[in-house]
Amino acid sequence: MEFSNGDKKEFDLWISQQLDKNHSWEEIKNLCASEDQFDNALEFLVDEQMWPDDLSHERWKIYVDDYKELHPSVVLSKIWILK
Repeated sequence: MEFSNGDKKEFDLWISQQLDKNHSWEEIKNLCASEDQFDNALEFLVDEQMWPDDLSHERWKIYVDDYKELHPSVVLSKIWILK
């Protein structure tokens, strides 16, 4: 199942905000929660940000990986900031 353009914009905005807060890619893949709290974090985002309720942890990790590939300048700037 593909995500709508609106969903992608929401995801991209959330990822960008987390990068601005200096969260790592691994943290972002776990919605900046401990791995065992992923479901709670996702439920919050579904309720508060209107994210799709059929989003799974596996699909989210794939989306984050795809985001990194499609936005190499963001990845490079993140690496530069960490140095």
